[in-house]
Amino acid sequence: MDDVLIMLSGRIRQGMQAFMFLDVPERVETFGLLSFSCSLGGSLGTNFPTAVNLAIALLALVAARSRSDAQLLGLCVFVGCTILTDLMQLFHCSAWAGAMLMFNAVLKFGAATNAYRMVGAGGYGDDDADSGRGLPPAAPYQAPLGVDDYASLAAEAASKHVGIGDATNYRAI
Repeated sequence: MDDVLIMLSGRIRQGMQAFMFLDVPERVETFGLLSFSCSLGGSLGTNFPTAVNLAIALLALVAARSRSDAQLLGLCVFVGCTILTDLMQLFHCSAWAGAMLMFNAVLKFGAATNAYRMVGAGGYGDDDADSGRGLPPAAPYQAPLGVDDYASLAAEAASKHVGIGDATNYRAI
């Protein structure tokens, strides 16, 4: 039994580390999918607000894919509102539905915080190297030009075009 627990804790640790390496939009999408499945599981209990929680999960999935600032901010606002209504609903539902409400509130809060990170500061100045704004990653063979490269290119261009008019005269190819 101890070996199984050790193996299970190692797998959970690996999964959490892999989750931390995901881009911000992928995290929002993962939280949306988990919230969607939690909402479906919570619908098995009594008095679980299934429609509202499924709508928030769907909004998280759409906002993560579109990366629209309006949708992401709307997700943050709607998550705040639904967490408040879920807390009010908590006292009027079964134990299973209450557990699913609390777990779903944590998932929605995770989606909202990561969605806010996608919107925050216009996508500039994030702590992460990848701010999640959909910019393509730089290829490893593409390196920026250094100061010496600019100077050598400028000297080469100046030597080719000695006079002022030479740079504007074109010849047919």
